[in-house]
Amino acid sequence: MRSLPTELVDHCLLHVRYGWEDDIPYRSTTDGDLKSCSLVCRSWRTLAQAYLFHDFFYPFTKAENHDSMRVETSYGELASAVDPPPTLEALRVFLCAHPHLASRIRIMHLQSDSRELDFETSLPDHSVDQSLFATLLSLLPRLQQLFLCNVVLEATRPADELHMLPSLQALTLHYGEEYDYVAAEDLQKIVASFAQIDKLALATSSYIQTIQAPENELSPLPRPVNVQHIVLPELGRVSAPLLVDVLSRTVQMPQLRRLDIPSESADYQGIVNALSHGLEELHLNLEPFYVDFWERGPDDIGLDIGSCQMLQKLYIAFSIGGHSVTDCWRFHVQNICAFIRQAGFSAHAFPHLRTFVIRLGVSDTESSRVPQPALAKPLDEAFASLVRETTLHSVTFEWVRGGESWERLEDDAFADYIYKTFPVLRSKNAVFIQAPTGEEGGSSV
Repeated sequence: MRSLPTELVDHCLLHVRYGWEDDIPYRSTTDGDLKSCSLVCRSWRTLAQAYLFHDFFYPFTKAENHDSMRVETSYGELASAVDPPPTLEALRVFLCAHPHLASRIRIMHLQSDSRELDFETSLPDHSVDQSLFATLLSLLPRLQQLFLCNVVLEATRPADELHMLPSLQALTLHYGEEYDYVAAEDLQKIVASFAQIDKLALATSSYIQTIQAPENELSPLPRPVNVQHIVLPELGRVSAPLLVDVLSRTVQMPQLRRLDIPSESADYQGIVNALSHGLEELHLNLEPFYVDFWERGPDDIGLDIGSCQMLQKLYIAFSIGGHSVTDCWRFHVQNICAFIRQAGFSAHAFPHLRTFVIRLGVSDTESSRVPQPALAKPLDEAFASLVRETTLHSVTFEWVRGGESWERLEDDAFADYIYKTFPVLRSKNAVFIQAPTGEEGGSSV
């Protein structure tokens, strides 16, 4: 084994760590094979540890609550009885004793476990000691992404120590699951504590249904936050104005350039208006997963992005499929055309707009793969009008890759579908087709 070149062993371990489909890697669900590889020899152990500890998940609880959790949980009683409590202090001790492993961690998931609490009589206590939290993160010299699930800081002010982590680039905050809530001042505090991050994502895997209103009016924070990219969650009408207070009126974000929104609902209007200054890139996700087909009426007012006059790139994502392809097309055509009319696109209103990308997922089924030029005609004409009246030269269509459980049109099949569905754009040579290559764009075909 030692005679094998390091590059070859590393490539083999890469295939063990990830599954592959059409040359695209996806994360495997088990580390068992990789752990076995780490026991082959010392050189293999060093290489395998880079993959084993790259993405580190740690659900924790408070030590004083561990006994009650051991009694009340319906699974894992024996393991909990003999294992040390999974506390942040235990994690700190582990990282101090194994600095070579701490340096391997690039992505850290910290989840506050509150299963031992009685939700009918009390709210979960997710607060963590701020100094311990800062010490813990200081032991991760190469940490790039931090995921915090139901975590708030035990402090009255933002943590000065946390914005001194030079390697940290992205922070994801996940709240609102089951009976969990986050107070507006806690959200403000934790966002301001990580002043150096480039990307802030809020509740990307669940909905923020309730942000508790502060007891007193939130005071603006003196420290500006260097966030350049914000991913917003699905919002309730109660949470939306409170999130506006946190993200725009109390936390300074002068470097913000990109905003991701899960729908074109008017609930986000206050946030867009408040953060539009300097905004260069806007992503709207209109996937059916996020949109209820039957609740929106034709007279409902959607999102108006007219205040985003510095906009350079606009991305709209939606998909075609399901039981009724006709209803799906009609819904998206109606909403996207209304969105375009309300924004008032023109070369004067959006003088810097250069990129307009439609990320379209088309199910590879018998009903979905048939081009629909008649249903898409209003959208085809609206896109052609955009090219004629704005600074755009074309509309880019980007396909969405399928997965193990579903197939979607790709490559030439997708291009043929677009050309036949949007004949007006095609006749004006204003269609550009590209493959998905991540967030930064795609390659033409």
